[in-house]
Amino acid sequence: AETDRRFAELAEAQRRTEEALAAHRAETDRRFAELAEAQRRHYEEFVAQRAETDRRF
Repeated sequence: AETDRRFAELAEAQRRTEEALAAHRAETDRRFAELAEAQRRHYEEFVAQRAETDRRF
């Protein structure tokens, strides 16, 4: 009975660890998506500014 209880505790701890990892992974993915979007916007601004500079010269 003691062994079964300890295994159940370990299984529960593993489940919580996996949930925490999944949450961390989701947050990391969200943050990378935000960075990628910011990079895309900055690149578009750069291209527009370069086109304007080329036009002026």
